[in-house]
Amino acid sequence: QGGPASIMVPGASANNYQYNVFGPSPVPFPFVLGLNSGNPQLQSETARTVTGGVVLNSPFSNPYTQRLSLSVDWYQIQVNGAIGTPSFGQVYQECLDAQYNNLIGSAPGSHTGAELVANNPYCAYINREYAPAAGDSFGAPRNYLSPYVNQGGIQSRGIDLDLDWGLRFADTQLLSSVPGAITVNIVANYLDRYAVSPFQGAPYINYTGTVFNNSYRDHVLSTFGYSVGPVSAGFRWSH
Repeated sequence: QGGPASIMVPGASANNYQYNVFGPSPVPFPFVLGLNSGNPQLQSETARTVTGGVVLNSPFSNPYTQRLSLSVDWYQIQVNGAIGTPSFGQVYQECLDAQYNNLIGSAPGSHTGAELVANNPYCAYINREYAPAAGDSFGAPRNYLSPYVNQGGIQSRGIDLDLDWGLRFADTQLLSSVPGAITVNIVANYLDRYAVSPFQGAPYINYTGTVFNNSYRDHVLSTFGYSVGPVSAGFRWSH
């Protein structure tokens, strides 16, 4: 209440809150749309990546093991000022959470609505409409601005493993009469941490082991192939 008119969106459509996709509703039913746009104030995101690894090649001349190799890599990535579009919840939390807008929670009457709004830039992304005809006298969000911004950051840490093996049957003694060759490639990843800070100053949320951005704890991609001359066939399995 008392916010500046610049963040309010008047219009006759605000009186139609009681209508939704199913028809008339007895209560206000606002919906929220994020309006994406560019941002001339956008800065380049920065990242610090640390990796370390080892590659092991088979030291044996045995045809069954001479084409065996294994690589193991550890990585840690920190992205600062990650570019993204804020969600509805992020916009409202930045504006209305006292840890990001220090005027929130002040004694009643000590600040105007306009002063509260001016104290955090995310407040300018809020659009609210009043719908008195629908019984809504305090207003509700119909849409919000969601330009590209520099959000908090992204943290990622884990281990990659790559195993390669191949065998030409002609090089063996037991299977020399079998034509062609077989290959096996196994790529595995163990994700130790994937966390996101949705906006500047926000704590990191750990999504490791969830479907958010495919942040599975373990991921294995195995490829098995057989080839004879110009013809090859394969089987790929993802887990």
